[in-house]
Amino acid sequence: MQEVADELTITVGAASKIVDRLTRDGLTERLPHPTDRRSSLLGLTDAGRSALEVGRASMTATLRDRLETITTAERLEELTRTLETLLRS
Repeated sequence: MQEVADELTITVGAASKIVDRLTRDGLTERLPHPTDRRSSLLGLTDAGRSALEVGRASMTATLRDRLETITTAERLEELTRTLETLLRS
């Protein structure tokens, strides 16, 4: 939970609640850590992967619609580079 909390910049308690909800909804599963019995790993279920793909497709379509209004090619190229950097991270 600490890694989730750090990544999202939230408290461990909030991270735990989010993970509990995602697990309850069948989107994630807790897996045993291979070397640390006190820890667990978090994995996506098939339903979680599907939900992630739907979300990504929706975000991409929304961004594409918004970007169509940009008329300056230079601004569009700069924004594209920024978005590619965000997607990689």
